[in-house]
Amino acid sequence: MYEFGITMLLGLALMTVVGLLVDYVPTVDRFRNAVTVVLAVGGAYLLDFSLFSGFGIGLREVWMGPVFTGLIVAGSTIVWSALLGWMGHNEKHDAGTAGRHRPRIAA
Repeated sequence: MYEFGITMLLGLALMTVVGLLVDYVPTVDRFRNAVTVVLAVGGAYLLDFSLFSGFGIGLREVWMGPVFTGLIVAGSTIVWSALLGWMGHNEKHDAGTAGRHRPRIAA
């Protein structure tokens, strides 16, 4: 079960790193999904972290564990984005405005 928690927290860290990368290098925003997948797979491979070996699931080749774990980490960023959006965290907010903005309802 710890492996799953580590995988989800890696997804949260990855979402933060990609967000910071987009803030400092705005041209990366066009390739956000590709950068997320590459960083996730590369990070899991460098950490030699496999969710499957943690649960005792055998794979055909050893390299498949970190690569597929990286894909799961990249996919978990969507879950984190939805969860944080539901909690009210908005990535694109204006620093000069405060409070919650609702769309106007047409009369």
